Amino acid sequence: PVIFMFVVRIAARASQATQSTLNPRILCKTQQGLFSRLVICRGVAVSTRRAHLAAIPHRSAHSTPQPDPLADTDRVDAFSPEANAAREKILAAGLEQVDEFGWTEDALAAGAAAAGFPIVTKGLFPRGVAHLVEAHLERSLLALQSSGPTFPPEASLAFRIATIMATRLRMNAPYLHNWSQAIAVLARPGNLVSSFEHMTRCMDVIIMLAGPDAQQLPAATRLVKLPAAYASAQLHMLADESSQQSDTEEYLHRAVDAALSLEPPELVAAATALLTKVLGPYVTPPSQH
Repeated sequence: PVIFMFVVRIAARASQATQSTLNPRILCKTQQGLFSRLVICRGVAVSTRRAHLAAIPHRSAHSTPQPDPLADTDRVDAFSPEANAAREKILAAGLEQVDEFGWTEDALAAGAAAAGFPIVTKGLFPRGVAHLVEAHLERSLLALQSSGPTFPPEASLAFRIATIMATRLRMNAPYLHNWSQAIAVLARPGNLVSSFEHMTRCMDVIIMLAGPDAQQLPAATRLVKLPAAYASAQLHMLADESSQQSDTEEYLHRAVDAALSLEPPELVAAATALLTKVLGPYVTPPSQH
């Protein structure tokens, strides 16, 4: 741009010189000066171009460039093996940063840096930190499925279900001081569908581990009552200061007993009372008609 403006100024002065009433000798000197400046300008342009070309790394005709799988995720399949491997590394490193940064985009960025990636690309994590929360949920669910608790034959169904739920909730203990952030992330409108799908899979695993009689429970119990008991225990756990969250486990046993016996209206009233107690003024109980 600088060279272009310099040429424009020279052309303007040349136009003024040809239209002036200068005598031929002065006009000749002016044209000679303009010609000299144009020659200098061309030399500068050639030198700049040569310097630019010299700065480009040389590649032989037989060399094959190695594309960075994260360089442009708009053009690279976000579910390719390279992208999946990068995603797993970033999420694993990001979970180690949650204690310092919480369930935030900063934890995800710090995980990317720790895994050796300079940036977190939008193509890999379109919903941001929600992917980090879901990574913990999926890892915990796999751990529960592979090493769930065992029970004696005389254990009741309610006891088995509550114990399995408590085992899963204890996996949140390392993040208990900021787990409310994770709940808030999962409650965002863009994450509700994924949160519901995970809850459904979680209940499927719990029912499977609880035994064949649990699989015979009514659909309303499996899909509504037990998830409500689990979710309420998760909220109860946020304020639990007992050793190894023993209060939450006791509460969970009571909640599961109630879920297996309460009718839906009674369950709604119990859930509303719990939310009002835990969240206080942020929850407005439904009006009674």
